[in-house]
Amino acid sequence: MYGHFSELMMGQRLQSEGKAFGYADESFVAHYNQTCLKTLISELTVYGFHECHSNHHFPPDDPDFLCEEWQWYRDKPEEISRTIQRHQRRLRWLYAVLMISPRSTPWFFSYYSETWETSIRAGRLKYLREMAKSTSTPISMPKHPAAA
Repeated sequence: MYGHFSELMMGQRLQSEGKAFGYADESFVAHYNQTCLKTLISELTVYGFHECHSNHHFPPDDPDFLCEEWQWYRDKPEEISRTIQRHQRRLRWLYAVLMISPRSTPWFFSYYSETWETSIRAGRLKYLREMAKSTSTPISMPKHPAAA
């Protein structure tokens, strides 16, 4: 249900039940190398969607960990469709540029990084748009537990 954030949700639940857990010494996480840029963009968009979904249902204790689109969208809900369209246009342009450019060009990495960020942001915005369509009440920021 929470896709990429299922492990985080499970960890939060275990911690709330008082279970101790942590990280293994000298452990690492490896991801397979994505060889298709179009697939990578799609995967990152889904990641952003799941991130926003998990923030909505299980807000972090620290508001700084909320994705910035929550605040932005709360202030400008009427802008979401245009913003998604703008992000999609930018992603199409970035995709075209990255596909024809040699990786040795000095600006390649900055465009590649922008592709990552724009894809994730597009997914977050898509979640907020879907949430807005499914409810007649205005979207509000997720509530945070009171500080102890």
